[in-house]
Amino acid sequence: MEGELPYWMNSLVSKMRNNPIYKGLVEDLVPLAKVHGTAWPREINFEARVWENHVRELVFDIEDWVAQKPAMMDMGDHLEIKEEVKKFKAKIEQACELGARYNLLEQLPKTTRSFPILPHQRSRLLTLEERRGLLDLEGSTRHLEEHLKNGEMMLKVVSIFGEEGSGKTSFAKEIYAKLQGQFACRAFVSVGRRAPLTTTLLNILRQVKPGANPRDWKTSHQDLHNVRTELWEYLRTKRYFIVIDGLWSKRAWEVINSALPDKNCGSRVLATTCIIDVAKYCSMHSIEDLYAMKPLSEYNSKNILQRSIRVENYHTWDIFHQFSSKLLEICAGLPLAIIVAAGLLSGISKGLDELIRQKQNSTSEGMTVMLDMSYADLCLPLKSCFLYLSVFPEGYTIIKDRLIWLWRAEGFIPLWVTGECYFNELIIRRLIQPVFNYDDDEAVGCTVHGVIHDYIRSLSREENFVTVAADLGSGIFPCSSNTVRRLSLDCCNDRDEAGILASSTTHLLSMRSLTVFGDVDEMGGPSTLTVSDGSPVLPCFKHTRVLDLEDADNLRSRHLIGIEGLILLKYLGLRGTGIAELPGDVGKLEHLLVLDVRETPMRNLPTSIVGLKRLRRLLVDAVVKVPGNIYEMEGLEEISTIGPNSVTLFSFLGHYLWRRLRVLGISLAGFHGDSDVVQFLKKVALSDYPLSISIFNLDSRFLKVLSGSPVDRNRRGKLEVTISGPIPRDDVSDITGGWSRSCRVTHLHMEVTQLTEEAVSTLSWLPHLVVLKLASAGKDVPSIFRKSARPSRCIISSDAFLFLEVLCFTSKLGGMELQFGSGAMPNLRRLGLRFSAWETLSQYGDLEFGIQHLKCLTRVHATISCKDATVLEVEKAEAVIREQARQAGSTTTEVRRVLEDKMLPGERKSMGLLARTANRFTSLF
Repeated sequence: MEGELPYWMNSLVSKMRNNPIYKGLVEDLVPLAKVHGTAWPREINFEARVWENHVRELVFDIEDWVAQKPAMMDMGDHLEIKEEVKKFKAKIEQACELGARYNLLEQLPKTTRSFPILPHQRSRLLTLEERRGLLDLEGSTRHLEEHLKNGEMMLKVVSIFGEEGSGKTSFAKEIYAKLQGQFACRAFVSVGRRAPLTTTLLNILRQVKPGANPRDWKTSHQDLHNVRTELWEYLRTKRYFIVIDGLWSKRAWEVINSALPDKNCGSRVLATTCIIDVAKYCSMHSIEDLYAMKPLSEYNSKNILQRSIRVENYHTWDIFHQFSSKLLEICAGLPLAIIVAAGLLSGISKGLDELIRQKQNSTSEGMTVMLDMSYADLCLPLKSCFLYLSVFPEGYTIIKDRLIWLWRAEGFIPLWVTGECYFNELIIRRLIQPVFNYDDDEAVGCTVHGVIHDYIRSLSREENFVTVAADLGSGIFPCSSNTVRRLSLDCCNDRDEAGILASSTTHLLSMRSLTVFGDVDEMGGPSTLTVSDGSPVLPCFKHTRVLDLEDADNLRSRHLIGIEGLILLKYLGLRGTGIAELPGDVGKLEHLLVLDVRETPMRNLPTSIVGLKRLRRLLVDAVVKVPGNIYEMEGLEEISTIGPNSVTLFSFLGHYLWRRLRVLGISLAGFHGDSDVVQFLKKVALSDYPLSISIFNLDSRFLKVLSGSPVDRNRRGKLEVTISGPIPRDDVSDITGGWSRSCRVTHLHMEVTQLTEEAVSTLSWLPHLVVLKLASAGKDVPSIFRKSARPSRCIISSDAFLFLEVLCFTSKLGGMELQFGSGAMPNLRRLGLRFSAWETLSQYGDLEFGIQHLKCLTRVHATISCKDATVLEVEKAEAVIREQARQAGSTTTEVRRVLEDKMLPGERKSMGLLARTANRFTSLF
């Protein structure tokens, strides 16, 4: 029964089940367990909605009361406890009678969807990037490209307009990717509906002006004027191309436009908007500068739907053929709706026919209908996980591990579940978009499309799931029937929210979750976490389970005074804050599951944290000293990153803690206990536990120890190694000797003084390697001074790096030294390159990298150094990267320039070339 209950009922029942004093309450709550959370939240009788909210709030009140009571043996005959139980039983009886009298239970549709436990292979496969793009924009963008590239020298502003989810952003990104290399300055920014315009202008400034560091500017009117002035001055002599995505008002355009000079340099601005009047206002000079997004044709709609679910190999095409036409009819040619429909098809729903039948004649817009259907088809725990995304601001990148542990702390998913399957299921259903980087082979986070984010916020408001501080400040909450249970406070976008906690304390006494984004303490002004007399506000919130203050960099230790009184606290996120120390009695937080103090000034943890027996996740920086008896923390599943300041760095691993850990991060910088290191690495190499280990700053002389006995490639867990300092070119093979047959390293970050064929060959045979971040510190002598021919690149053959999925290669001082042969790296999906355009051409004479041979490639990111190169050479390097990536089938190609200020202004002169080359040659000695 537990898995069939909504989280707010399930949590209470699990607390009371084994306690005799609560037996009567549990039995009385059973009829209310039928209140499952609605399948069609927008089509429920108003009275039923009010009654459901009343029941939920009653259950919350009971749980808050139960959670703060002492253990059963201390309260068995306490009369006060028994009297309180009687009062709650009476309230439950009244709720049941009310529901039965008005037949309200029958008006609440029941969710019968059970959650599939995904096999690891399917789960992992579907978190990888799509092999091909979902929208074929090649033909659609050609005309707009030509229009933007014509020879007019006056500033041209082109607007793309269409309804939400029509593909405007994808369209603009495609144009930007193709044209950005033709402009001296480039920027792509998204304008949030509540984001201060100063933030938008700062984002433009950071992109067009390398090295800009406007961290001290806030969102005041004076700062807006300063940023606008600096941006205008910087751009007034340059040819720029700027994309403004998601304009919502004419005023926003007026402010942005005032910072964009028109000096007849051939600059271009591309804006996207859902509002036709805003589009006309931006492109008022010519009707030719307006582009309307049209619905997709029936053929293209079906093509996108089919391509969106093509990775579901086990999914029968019978289901696709049975439901595709009906779903596409609802979608009405809207790309985002079609993609969500594909996610619905991927969910293996047994009731899809009934969902379609009920919604086929709906008068709502196709996008809303598809989201209603997708939400209705989610199981109960996943509904809660989905609605929780409304905590985060629009456009926010949500880190996966942070999100999953927040879900666990909120009680949405059991502690014994990893949470990966929940995260992956939302990806499969196209309700979130995975985010990838070059440090891991799986998704590291997610974003939420603006349309879906609006839907979640709206539904969350109706369900009183999350309260946004802006709504609370405007008077929307709290109302007579609702109590604020979760508060999301966005100080980044609205400085008026800073005083919400102090001004609304009496309305927030039952708050279970507080998430703050941005600064919480204005310089010289009041703090978000203090009341008018300067005393901390946190002790007021006795029922708080989640306190997430990540990146609130003005937060100080004084703001945590009294936090030990939050005895129900399960999640304490202080990453990126100014907290220098934790209160000494933080060990009283007996329910704490997660403590994150990374990127803070903290250097010591109080000894009392050892008393946190339920702590599962401890995240610190390597410089933080942890208590010597940390091995007594019986519940730890993850600890990262332990450094040399921890005297028990390796000794605790010999205890039973080794078998409980699932994630371990260790930094060896400055550690001199060689025998301890060797002993630890031997355990790592031979361990069969499903443990993910990250070892940072490992001395290269210890690498041989990591060669252990071969194991099955499907074994869960990773072994990440970051080697300190560059390895001399002649020592690579000796240091990594024996790796080819038995090394268990899966993620490797290393640097060599100079790349050689032998080094590449040694690395290529690592049997478990999926991520390689490789840097070459040296460079060859320019060929003008060599008697032999030009140096040859290190060629990666077709039978090397068979399992590698992510490669990031940096040539620090020279040209691009790698070349990919036909059939090379058959599983590579992401490629990152950093090299010098001039050094590459001067050493090797060409730009033949062989990227086109990487046939599984989905994403390419290239950073090109412009130092000593001409404009034509840099543009040629960019064009070659894009063309080779296109031939490989990459769906995303990003090219970035650095050191543009050191680029040669005109054509290269032969004498100048000789002189510069001679200078570089002599500097080597």
